[in-house]
Amino acid sequence: MNKMNICYKEIIVVGTTQLAGQCLSFVREMNKDISVYFWDTGEKASDIVQESFRKDNISYTTKSKKEIMDELRNWGTKTLVFSIMNPYLFPAAVVDNSNLNIINLHHALLPRHRGRNGEAWAVYEGDQAAGITWHRVTPGVDDGDIVIQKQTPVTEDMTSIKLLRLQNRLAYEGFTEVLVDLLTDKAEYQKQIIPGDSKINLNKNVPGGGYLDLQWTGEQISRFLRTMDYGVLKTLGTPKVEFEGKTYAWKKYKIERESTRQDSVVMQDDCLHIDKDGYSISLKKIFETEKGSK
Repeated sequence: MNKMNICYKEIIVVGTTQLAGQCLSFVREMNKDISVYFWDTGEKASDIVQESFRKDNISYTTKSKKEIMDELRNWGTKTLVFSIMNPYLFPAAVVDNSNLNIINLHHALLPRHRGRNGEAWAVYEGDQAAGITWHRVTPGVDDGDIVIQKQTPVTEDMTSIKLLRLQNRLAYEGFTEVLVDLLTDKAEYQKQIIPGDSKINLNKNVPGGGYLDLQWTGEQISRFLRTMDYGVLKTLGTPKVEFEGKTYAWKKYKIERESTRQDSVVMQDDCLHIDKDGYSISLKKIFETEKGSK
């Protein structure tokens, strides 16, 4: 790639997570000359991680939203910007800077599940397939032209955290496949066709409002539990259920299929047993909580 006609003098990654660092390390492996910046929007990386960036000649710093947007608004050199797990939207004043080509990673197969937590909505809505989209950034939300998409089946035991990890692997694969074409301005873009009823999910939008509805089918209850499961991350907060006039949360859950038990909901000790439509579901180490608590 060093001998190719590279059209960008600099690459900036705005965002956080290990994936961002992996993508930048790949850039550095491919080209030693291009200037590379990592503007971390999360907590400062460990000294060990920062030292690895220094060895790869990657400029690392944490920046606030205001600092990022002010710098990009006035950026004066032709630069490829990657938005990876970045919580901020780019305003029109940044997107309209002709020196920048901004490419965003979205954790869904656009135009489905625009906005936040696409992996969760794919599980919750029972999608047969999910994936990632690298796409151009516009002043809108996840509506820019598509660079590449990669997909994976959504199995009946898939949780949000499992899907997110799969998507991050797919995202890295996609990044390595399109990087050269992006740097040489030879990438082919596919225009999105946004349905008229398309909605944008915000951080405040939680599937089911965060509550398990005992009137749902067994399949819907299974999807909800797996949707809310981000392990220790608690991305969508703590799920709850209302039973006999009280609000409960739980520490663990178990889903079994092909049950022959009759439909029922029974509280026994610290476990709520839900048998429905061939599903046997247990909410374990259940405890009473306040309705609005997280």
